[in-house]
Amino acid sequence: MAGEGAVRADTAEHADIVIIGGGQAAAELVKSLRREAYAGSIRMLCGEDYLPYDRPPLSKGVMKAGIAMDRLAFLNAAGYEKHGTEIDLGVTATGIDPEARTVTTSDGRVIGYGVCVLATGARAVPAPWAETTRVHSIRTYEDALRLSGAINDGAQRFLVVGGGYLGLETASSLAASGLEVSLVEATPQLLTGRASNFVANWLKEQHEARGTRIYLGSMVAELEERDDEVHVRLANGTEVVADQVVFAVGALANLDLAKEVGAECGRGVLVDNQCRTTVPGLYAIGDVASYRTANGGEARVESVFNATAQAKVLARVLADKEPKEASVPTFWSDQVGVSIRLAGWVPPTVETNDVVTREDDGWLVERYLGGRLVGIESMNRLMEYMRALPEVVDLRKKL
Repeated sequence: MAGEGAVRADTAEHADIVIIGGGQAAAELVKSLRREAYAGSIRMLCGEDYLPYDRPPLSKGVMKAGIAMDRLAFLNAAGYEKHGTEIDLGVTATGIDPEARTVTTSDGRVIGYGVCVLATGARAVPAPWAETTRVHSIRTYEDALRLSGAINDGAQRFLVVGGGYLGLETASSLAASGLEVSLVEATPQLLTGRASNFVANWLKEQHEARGTRIYLGSMVAELEERDDEVHVRLANGTEVVADQVVFAVGALANLDLAKEVGAECGRGVLVDNQCRTTVPGLYAIGDVASYRTANGGEARVESVFNATAQAKVLARVLADKEPKEASVPTFWSDQVGVSIRLAGWVPPTVETNDVVTREDDGWLVERYLGGRLVGIESMNRLMEYMRALPEVVDLRKKL
């Protein structure tokens, strides 16, 4: 970007753009920059030993069928070479000096930059039980392989902790494999603050019809590993015995680097509509970033759409082109044998007036606030969904 492209520090290594992180947002930014004819040098620090890969299948195909990494990667090594991008695998950033415009790496190097992009993503909320060998998270490829290994070793009974999308998709995948599944959610409803009451209740019915036992409004009070089993007591006194436990209660943005340099943070790194943080020359995209809302709040959206949309916006900014306004957030979830499509960002504390159109083979939910359409949810109603999509008001921008 004009005025920010020159590397200020006298370092042995430098790049016009240094991307810290190796997920969906980072990979999309590389592709979008070259698509926008950006000619500068690009370097990516990827903390994992794998090239950036698609994470949504981790709760589905990898766990069930062991999908190989080469089928998950967005680009292979030759693809990044074609895009003129250097990638350091297994290397993280340990510090950023915004004044000198340098990044210090975990292997002891100092890399100068013109622009630095935080695409550090998020990490799974850690399970509160120490020294447990039968409790899993699903955030990385290694996590999914570990869970798949437990299944291959004969585990039959699973307890999923968390009734959000990840927990439900995981439970669906396990149940579809013929395994015994229980799910516990601390709030009185599935997908609290993430979907309409109709969708939450419909999914509960579908999961239970497939044999999953669901416990709502109760937390795990005790968890103990005994020999080859995990004994769990819920706060309501219910006891559940499982072979393995999946802890899927959300994710925390990786904010350490941003906080160390004084970037303003909430649940994510706060950015404007051009992905700029409050630190000059430092941008943030993807799961680590929070969009400043119209009322001064924040919207941190974890989705493929958000990662891709922010990367495209930032690519145009860095290529000195007028950024296109990002469209309303869209999502999808594959579970209980169907694909559910959702659009719109509705704050968890906002109560909407929901209009449900239900037929035997599908449904459409239109969510209204003050007479404005602010969200839609659909199953097997793609044409109606697509017709309604342009009418959805983005509450991140217009509260």
